[in-house]
Amino acid sequence: ISVASHIYGSQIREMLDDLEGGDYLAAGALQRQLTPKMAALFMYPSPSPVKAVLNDQGYEVGDCRLPILSLNSEEKATLYRALGTKEAQA
Repeated sequence: ISVASHIYGSQIREMLDDLEGGDYLAAGALQRQLTPKMAALFMYPSPSPVKAVLNDQGYEVGDCRLPILSLNSEEKATLYRALGTKEAQA
């Protein structure tokens, strides 16, 4: 299951539709936009980054279970910079 699809589901769906429809240029453009975002979601142990984003978006997915730790404020700020979005609310 794609971790990134929890956050970028509509873009991934569009990319797959473009690919299936033979529009390789559009699919490639979306892939190039999504690749750095997907990489950012693995800059800390998974599922910490995706849980942080989902919680900040209002989806109450909770904290990570040990041995994985939830992201602290500094890590969230680094993640949001890497995603190219606003920083997490403190």
